[in-house]
Amino acid sequence: MRRAGFTLIEMMIAIVIFSLIVVFLYKSYDALKQSNQKYTAITKEMQHMWRIKRMLYLDFALSFKSGVSVLNQEKNEDVVLLQTSNSLHSRFYPYVAYVVKDGVLYRMESLRKLSYPFDAETDADVDKIAEIKRFRIYKALKKEGSNIEAYYLLDIKFASGERILYKVRALNET
Repeated sequence: MRRAGFTLIEMMIAIVIFSLIVVFLYKSYDALKQSNQKYTAITKEMQHMWRIKRMLYLDFALSFKSGVSVLNQEKNEDVVLLQTSNSLHSRFYPYVAYVVKDGVLYRMESLRKLSYPFDAETDADVDKIAEIKRFRIYKALKKEGSNIEAYYLLDIKFASGERILYKVRALNET
């Protein structure tokens, strides 16, 4: 006698095997999805840190040597006032201030010269940079011949544990 189809037991075994494969694929997909979410968050944090590093480097490297003031406020906090050719808000040679308030680093950019402490008349765009534990800037002048070169050491420790330690030379001549 010839059999024309599958028996009920054969069909049930096939369904169980198919179900096991689907469960395994779902777990693999879920693990891949979680991994992608984790790496996306890490990548965004790295891009954010890269933007901060780039902004700080350009602000200090393109600053005018005569226009940089570093005001020591506390043990781990400085206020920096400078004029630079780097602008985040499409200004021509803006005045920039870095200020720490309640553990958060802010960058202020204005067309007018900024003075600390700020008053109600201060007109500037304020950007929140990051939460920090330390923001220290050290300024050094080095005389080579008739040229005076300005160097800055940026020591910044973020609340996330990241740290920036840059030595930057001012490139602008005035």
